[in-house]
Amino acid sequence: MDRAWQKLPLLLRSSILAIAISFSGALVWVALSRANRRAMPDVPWAAPVMLGIIALSWRYLDGWGPPRSTMAWRRQSFRARWPARASTLWTILAILSVVAGAQSIIFLSLRLGNFEPDVFAPDLGLRTASPMLVYSSLVMTSLVAAFFEEAGFRGYMQGPLEKRYGPPLAIVATSILFYAIHLFQGWTHGDAITMTSVALSLFVPSVFIGGLALVSESIVPCMAAHTIVDIVSLPFERQIVPGLNLTPVWISGIDRHFLVCCAFLAVAVAGMAVSFTRIRRGRGVLVRAGRGV
Repeated sequence: MDRAWQKLPLLLRSSILAIAISFSGALVWVALSRANRRAMPDVPWAAPVMLGIIALSWRYLDGWGPPRSTMAWRRQSFRARWPARASTLWTILAILSVVAGAQSIIFLSLRLGNFEPDVFAPDLGLRTASPMLVYSSLVMTSLVAAFFEEAGFRGYMQGPLEKRYGPPLAIVATSILFYAIHLFQGWTHGDAITMTSVALSLFVPSVFIGGLALVSESIVPCMAAHTIVDIVSLPFERQIVPGLNLTPVWISGIDRHFLVCCAFLAVAVAGMAVSFTRIRRGRGVLVRAGRGV
């Protein structure tokens, strides 16, 4: 089995691992959250249980547990290390810039498609649930997506592809697959214009996060950025927070909302350019110091 697996092309192997890791966490969380809504819905017990599963998954993907033959490979692929202390401030700026850029792209893309007003209102059983269950579910959904998707896509997929094919192709290939796995959601379907806007809202943020993983050589900042983006987006998507603007810009014209999002995007891109550059320079200094240069 191992030989057959190793004979598969690297792109196929890394894609299978990314999908498997990503969906494994999502499916477990869906099962737990549904069970929570049926049993003791006033007590949000599913969230702490899932948090424990994330902790165990982190340890396993980071090299803990059997088989021993894959320990080093798992740790190397997971690459869940916080960047050097010298780059902490720049890493925080990079995370905030990625969040601002991703969120701006998402809001802008929603103004470019033809979305129905209730397209982001799936019946997940949360409308009649207790507030504690609703908010714990939103936070945990964000954490689950951030952890398992970043572990699979920016860790086990993008990392090996960077070494084999170079960073640009690795980030693009990872982002294409990241976009593709979200196509099962109802809001991702529609006419050609809507599908293009959906691709924009998923592909470009993935490129931003992929760039963060590249310069930091770690998926921990990516997890932080992904979590914040989802925590901001999910309340709008679940229509818990009203005010999501879905009016196509060619109908409303260039309004204040659109201009504000464009301004945030411009500032975010500038922030990414500066912080990414400083993080890479900091890494270079540390490498030279380690070699005695």
